[in-house]
Amino acid sequence: MNSESKRRPVDIFGGDEVLRSCKWLLDDIQRKFEQLIQEGQNAGGEVSDDFRRRAAGLVAEFDLIWAEWRTRALGRGANPAALFEMEVSVDALRRLL
Repeated sequence: MNSESKRRPVDIFGGDEVLRSCKWLLDDIQRKFEQLIQEGQNAGGEVSDDFRRRAAGLVAEFDLIWAEWRTRALGRGANPAALFEMEVSVDALRRLL
């Protein structure tokens, strides 16, 4: 066994498990964004450069996670209904962001 394979964790998840994990991560991003909005409202509703930078970072994080995990789920045979349900959730979150 070479050292490369020793460092790489064994990935035993199927497509549906990948979608469940992705949903948890996307929910976390949504909570962060809602917290950011609340902070902005508490600051008098003014949109600062810091707010825009942090919001843009969350959007970028969201897009990267979804692209990677969607591809991973598809490659592992995710249930089409579960994938569709996740797509609907992602679209709703994207509108929020």
